[in-house]
Amino acid sequence: MANAPSGFAKREDSMKVALIFRGLLRCFEHSYPFWKAEIMDKYDTDVYFDIHSEVGFYSGKGYLQSPSDEFVKIADNDRGFHDSGELVDANKIMSLYNPKVLRIDDANMYADKYNTLAAFYPRAYTRPKHTLMQSRKARDSYHLMEDTGTSYDMVTHTRPDIVLENP
Repeated sequence: MANAPSGFAKREDSMKVALIFRGLLRCFEHSYPFWKAEIMDKYDTDVYFDIHSEVGFYSGKGYLQSPSDEFVKIADNDRGFHDSGELVDANKIMSLYNPKVLRIDDANMYADKYNTLAAFYPRAYTRPKHTLMQSRKARDSYHLMEDTGTSYDMVTHTRPDIVLENP
């Protein structure tokens, strides 16, 4: 078997990884043991958070309506997550993940813009507003990492509540 080209055969502990969490913060404490064991402890990892200020949990609203055409029917004024007003605890994020960058923005400042854009997609399998907001977060979080000038061997974008069962 031929040797791998230089730069491809890296040992796990020497690989530089960017782990980027983005979007609504939910269940990040529960997913932490997975990310620590499978990424942060195995690789030279920089963690980034680009999240909204309000903690978000699926509300159940909107998806409970029976769609006649298999597309999601969204209830009026449904934000897609609970309205408790619970705010992100930056200290808890810092103590667990020690991120290189932590950016927290107010999702409400984009609400009108994304509601207007979402109106162009009345037939969808998910909430169009959330899909558009996720796309913006993907772009912005990549620039957040890029702005540090650090080079990475692997970049992982994920939601804070994701855990892989068979990594």
